[in-house]
Amino acid sequence: MQPAYYFAHTIGHFVFDENFAIVDNGTEKIHKKYANLIEINEQNISAYKKALLALKSSHYHNLLYEQNIVATKSALRSIANDDNFIIQTLASIDDISKVRDIFVHRLGEWCSLFNPEITKSKELFSLALTADAKDAAPLNKLSDHINQLSVLREKQFGYLKQVMDKHCPNVAAVAGYELGAHLIELGGSLEKLSKMASSQIQVLGAEKAFFRHILHNTPLPKHGIIALHYAVKKATDDKKGKVSGIIAEKLSIAAKVDYFKGDYIGDKLRKDVETL
Repeated sequence: MQPAYYFAHTIGHFVFDENFAIVDNGTEKIHKKYANLIEINEQNISAYKKALLALKSSHYHNLLYEQNIVATKSALRSIANDDNFIIQTLASIDDISKVRDIFVHRLGEWCSLFNPEITKSKELFSLALTADAKDAAPLNKLSDHINQLSVLREKQFGYLKQVMDKHCPNVAAVAGYELGAHLIELGGSLEKLSKMASSQIQVLGAEKAFFRHILHNTPLPKHGIIALHYAVKKATDDKKGKVSGIIAEKLSIAAKVDYFKGDYIGDKLRKDVETL
């Protein structure tokens, strides 16, 4: 049988005859050895299926398995990047804060059994209980765990600062570490954030408000999570939208400079924001 088909696959390049028996295999240059070959692709589904069936032998199956392992390892290595380190560290900080707040509330409720006048959380840790030692012991343990969570949060935040100072120092300078990390999380990555228009950055995190606008014709949101920026917080209500827009412009510049590894201009951008 004469060579009739050429098929490129992750495990190699193959030439088939008219009955889809393998005639030859090798690198991508192999098809140049033969004239008038029909290239098999997914558009020709019938030939594509027959070519795959021809590769079902144990030899080619093992090659495919090895190639898939290599491809999977490569994909996993690409996932372990600074963007995801930032996103996961931020998530851990948020989780620690939530758990700590729950424990503080529980400790307050518990301590109020001994002293109903306690109102401030800092008083919980210095409370001199009049209860028996066996009743005070579990409260002290819970208090110790709360303190440990506080220490853990500070350590996680220190790591977040370290990664962001290396990966996106300009974004961190303009937005701060936690807000900057939230923007990267909502944007998907620093690369995606750098490609966004400032108007998109301004409303990141306002998805629910957009849905309400679409469904119930409520006003369009003027800002998203960027509202947590200190400059937006201190602005009057009628200026919050304008201030959010200016901060978003500075963040857009910062993200582009960080992604393309430009010079550090965070101090200048931050000063521009501070004058608002």
